[in-house]
Amino acid sequence: MEYLNIAKTLHAKTIRTIIDTPREQVVYWIKQIIPNFEETDVTIAVENNEKLAARELADLVRKIGSPCFRINMDTDNSLGRLERIEEVAKELAPYAIILHYKVFNIIRVDHRMGFKVVGCAASDGRVNADWIFEILQEEGINSKIVLELWPPFFGDN
Repeated sequence: MEYLNIAKTLHAKTIRTIIDTPREQVVYWIKQIIPNFEETDVTIAVENNEKLAARELADLVRKIGSPCFRINMDTDNSLGRLERIEEVAKELAPYAIILHYKVFNIIRVDHRMGFKVVGCAASDGRVNADWIFEILQEEGINSKIVLELWPPFFGDN
């Protein structure tokens, strides 16, 4: 409840989090606290990542069944599960209140034995902005959009 109190003090309407705990435990915890969030009109936005499949996150939102438990949809985070943004958006767009829009590219390494996933400029990557915004509009979602830069790593310098 500490974060809810901080949100109220800051007049924040959303608390973003990531889940890496077994779903059954999360459902139990969230169902205990969600009435307090509903009373104050603060929403918990769970960001997708490689720990849970998009389908599992959508199921979690349905199980909680509260307008104050929603999704922070990230265009790249589910790559670690080999889920493409098309799969992620199909499952999560109906519940998204925030979009973390970042762009990646997949490049072959110099020795030709593998690939790297790297961040890049929004106009140079593999995420179709028009398509993702259209999907959100089709769902009637008026998401906040965070343009998240994911620059390539250039070492310790």
